[in-house]
Amino acid sequence: MRVPQSLTRAAANLVAVVALALVFGPSLAGHVRHALNPLTFNDDVRQQIFPFFGYTKEGMAQPDLLGDYNLAIMPPGFRLMYQSLAPVFDPEPLSKALPYILFVVTLLAAARSACRLGGGAGALLSLALMLQTPIFLSVMTGGLARSFGFPLIALGFLALVAGRARALAALAVIAPAFYPVAAVILGLMLGALLFIVPRAERGEAHGWKWGRRVAVLVLAGALASAVVAPAALAMRSWGRLLGPEDAVEYPEVGSQGRYGSFAAAPVPSLFAAARAEAAGMLANADGSPVPRMRALVGDHEPLVIDIFLFVLALGLIPLATANAGGRRALALPLATAVGYALARGLAPYLYMPQRYVAFTVPLMIAVFLPAGGATLAVVLSPARWAARSRVAGALIVVGAALLLLGGRGDEWAGYTVTLDPETRIYEFIRGLPKDALVAGWPGGVIDDIPYRCRRRAFMTFENHNVLHERYVLEMRRRMAALTAALLSDDRQELMALRDTFGVTHLIVDSEDFSAPPWYFAPFDRQIKETWRRGSERGFAVERVMTGIAVFREGKWTVLDLSRL
Repeated sequence: MRVPQSLTRAAANLVAVVALALVFGPSLAGHVRHALNPLTFNDDVRQQIFPFFGYTKEGMAQPDLLGDYNLAIMPPGFRLMYQSLAPVFDPEPLSKALPYILFVVTLLAAARSACRLGGGAGALLSLALMLQTPIFLSVMTGGLARSFGFPLIALGFLALVAGRARALAALAVIAPAFYPVAAVILGLMLGALLFIVPRAERGEAHGWKWGRRVAVLVLAGALASAVVAPAALAMRSWGRLLGPEDAVEYPEVGSQGRYGSFAAAPVPSLFAAARAEAAGMLANADGSPVPRMRALVGDHEPLVIDIFLFVLALGLIPLATANAGGRRALALPLATAVGYALARGLAPYLYMPQRYVAFTVPLMIAVFLPAGGATLAVVLSPARWAARSRVAGALIVVGAALLLLGGRGDEWAGYTVTLDPETRIYEFIRGLPKDALVAGWPGGVIDDIPYRCRRRAFMTFENHNVLHERYVLEMRRRMAALTAALLSDDRQELMALRDTFGVTHLIVDSEDFSAPPWYFAPFDRQIKETWRRGSERGFAVERVMTGIAVFREGKWTVLDLSRL
């Protein structure tokens, strides 16, 4: 009795899905386990999630400069979503659950695109490529604005491959509400579909006249601009946007400033940036499915990566000639190149250029590598073997990539902070009155206070952004007051921190009296000079500490400034 082909295909798909679950399931389960731990989180939630605690039933005291600034610079749709849900769903667990929803959307959209271009085997192998790398979950973990980048572009790419111009236009309008970089890429993809792709291959737009195509593109751009207009107006109140040319007047944005040498480093070429992202997508030494195969690569990893990229590029040729969807798909690499060039030319207004490859190259590899391998095998094999060659080509190319370079996923992807459960200072701070304003040296325990304790912080390293002039100047004012209060020999500086800024509690780290604490330019010189004088004459904080200390743990002491 002959087994129906549909049943054979279903059984093969079931076996493939089970294999994916066995190989990548443990790392995903571990990732979920870390998500359930409230002491483990992504460091950027200390910027983008804590401001929403003010909208919960418990609430946070207002006004809060750090929270207000972060809310002002957020994409409006992202902000509205968390604000609306906060009274019902606490932002902390929501920010940990949301990435899994977005990850599934990305997986399904990319796999569907790969299926259209390379068949069912291409779809399953596309899933394997995305599950083996930590790139996608690393970006999405935390439920931040950037978490929406991959799913939006993956959905837009699917609409592009399917020739659904209206869906692509709708996504281009929605995207700036959540992640503006995705909006630029989607808008460029829409423009390429409407004006560069040959008329017969534009999908549902094949019959659209020139005027209608212009109208759709202009309308999408106008609506997208309207979406971001409220956020743009809100940001204006924080002053002009600072760029590399301001480094002399504002060293915070220079090579010794907040973002270090990265801020002054030359922007790499498009090829170099794309090559780096491709290497990160393909090469995952930790948790290799077959460590012995991975060991064979050794020092030849760059060469092996280049070989797979060459195979990918080679596969694009038959892929583009096989069907209209393959030709439409080339609009994504074109949009990547144009977006990267625009971001370089208009810096800093379109974000860092590297983001235009960071959110597209991994998706292109996930789709084009299996699809290109499948179509390349069909071209090289006899016509009567086309169906089997299609599966074999995708399997050989992606299977080799996974065995030689791939991993099993990363259960820590995106989780960059894990607090010690034995540390008691966080519970003490959370027990302070809701209107408490806590200060401490930026970069220390104070950075976790707004998120972990839901109490206001005077300033933190994590929230010391150097993007808008007015905010930068206010951070200078606060840093000068904090440095004087913690490191000088003058008790009046402590009182000024309380009376001028309303700081109620001060966290003191005893290690700061042994050597000048680090901070970036232009604060470093003043810190060293203030510390030197305080060390010679006696730190005022040490003289008053005994009488106003309300909590001690290890190197930390919390002072109640109302007792001065």
